[in-house]
Amino acid sequence: MPGRSRRAGAACAVGALALLALASPAGAAGTAAAPPAVIGPNLVQLLAKPFSPAANDPAAVAKLGSPATPADDLRDALNTLATATDGASASAARQLAIDILEGNPVPGRPYSGMPLLNWNLPAKVKTVPAGGVVVVNEVRFGQEVLSDTWLLQFADPAKPFSITYRSADLNQPAGELTPTPIVNTGTSSSAAFASLMITPTDTGTFVTNQFNTNAPERTRASVQELTVRMPAPGQLSAVLEHEPPGRRSIELGHGCPFPVMQHVA
Repeated sequence: MPGRSRRAGAACAVGALALLALASPAGAAGTAAAPPAVIGPNLVQLLAKPFSPAANDPAAVAKLGSPATPADDLRDALNTLATATDGASASAARQLAIDILEGNPVPGRPYSGMPLLNWNLPAKVKTVPAGGVVVVNEVRFGQEVLSDTWLLQFADPAKPFSITYRSADLNQPAGELTPTPIVNTGTSSSAAFASLMITPTDTGTFVTNQFNTNAPERTRASVQELTVRMPAPGQLSAVLEHEPPGRRSIELGHGCPFPVMQHVA
């Protein structure tokens, strides 16, 4: 699909998402950073599609997010558009396809707001308050990763900061989240490690069919948060998030994603 980037060449061999920091004069001496403190992972939302939504408690159904991928929803929207027999259905399907591609809100979807097309990089610039926290949302599906963050700016690059990764892994089994800060000397501190796989968890919904009566439904798909405290940006050259072999990032324009971090004047 136009706008997607594919990782290629030796420079991308490690298969990593990276946030590249421009060292400021202060803290550029290569002082080794301490291993980051990690909070989480914490469960944010369960993702599941009840077998019979109408037969369940609406409140329980409303708490669940959808495990559908943007690629699946785009395919379904295009199929609906191609077979629509009235203008209203065609218009709704067309708008859904546009919303998925452009990153407009899609209610109930973890990827809502993250464009499948890489067309609006300025919208992915986030400013980190002095010594504060920035939230990086990501959605994993198949061999691809969508993220809402391309570039970080810092109000004060002399102060340590934190990254909260809010990750929805739509693959089964889910993978791991392993952000690793790389200091200016080229060495890394201990990687934070968090499995995104959860044990089968009750969704609060039930299924009744020829085999079961009011059997609880369960899911292993979820949105989770992991907060990693980082050294001051001036001490960092990158923050890498290692990916399984074959997985690629599609949130940047070309090659390996190295979002630039810069000081906000």
